[in-house]
Amino acid sequence: MQRDCYEFRVFCKTTFHVSLKQVHSLLVCGLLIMCMEECSLLTGQE
Repeated sequence: MQRDCYEFRVFCKTTFHVSLKQVHSLLVCGLLIMCMEECSLLTGQE
């Protein structure tokens, strides 16, 4: 799960920077951010 969270984190940042104007990408990024927040609480890392 920690690996998935890390991958989500990288994917979110990459998608956000590359496809900043794409609404779909922003929505996906939002979902990934929620996952990242959960992972952060579980792992105690950013």
